[in-house]
Amino acid sequence: TPSQWPAVFRYIGLLASQLRKKGVFNMLLSDGRFVMAYCSTNLYWITRRAPFGKATLLDQDVEIDFQQQTTPNDVVTVIATQPLTANETWHKIEPGEFALFHFGERLVLSEGVGVGRRAG
Repeated sequence: TPSQWPAVFRYIGLLASQLRKKGVFNMLLSDGRFVMAYCSTNLYWITRRAPFGKATLLDQDVEIDFQQQTTPNDVVTVIATQPLTANETWHKIEPGEFALFHFGERLVLSEGVGVGRRAG
């Protein structure tokens, strides 16, 4: 990760915003540690951590028990174009904004291109 990672991710957000002007451009970019999610139209995210519960999928009558698939130390973030589960609260990334995650934890949610705020 570059020493000036906030500036790098803001610059990537600026470039993504330019691509968005040419058409729909939702983007996920990762180096294996960081995940940057840029929203052009619709992106939602949810972070799960222990104790893990069960989630009911919206498009199928299926319940997933995340406790069976994870360890107590896991942090799992899912990013999708629409919420995938009915019994959980998903967070929307607004069009033109990006969210930055590090090992599953949200670090930054931008407020428009090039301006970020620390997660709190």
